[in-house]
Amino acid sequence: MKKKLWITIGILALLGLWAIMYVPYNLEEYNYYYATHMKHRRYQYPFLPALGLTKLPPEYLPEFHIEYFKKKDIQDNTLTKQNVIRKGDYLEIRPSFISYATSKKNFNNDDVVGLAVPDSTGTIIPYDRKDLGKGLLQVLNDTQAELKRNSKKPLINLQKIYNWYFNWLYQKKF
Repeated sequence: MKKKLWITIGILALLGLWAIMYVPYNLEEYNYYYATHMKHRRYQYPFLPALGLTKLPPEYLPEFHIEYFKKKDIQDNTLTKQNVIRKGDYLEIRPSFISYATSKKNFNNDDVVGLAVPDSTGTIIPYDRKDLGKGLLQVLNDTQAELKRNSKKPLINLQKIYNWYFNWLYQKKF
């Protein structure tokens, strides 16, 4: 009887340890799936804060050039794309800002046409929405939709935990 009890306790302890280790792994591995599948407001792009949390696999957004930077506690994905709205234009998306120029040369000379600084939840404020214009907002919507289509689906869906964590981290209720 004692042997069965100890075996049961051991199995439950191993299952508990596995669950404790699996949840953070799952939330990090499927970060972009959860970010694009969560409920969000209009003009909110939850994939923007996610760009600062984990590396974005290139197959999720094949039309973008993706650069990943990680040093100590800082990590960042930078998405760049040319010929977004017009031939030769240049778009750069980071977790903390979105910038657009009529050409890459103008972008390098700080002649940026559109600039938006989303808040910590990835929401574009009205003033910045006006600056970006409908064309770039549509590009952000399309990017989020493509990321939603291409991101890997988790075997065990922890969407509720991700939503809770996102809301707790950024103190916003949806």
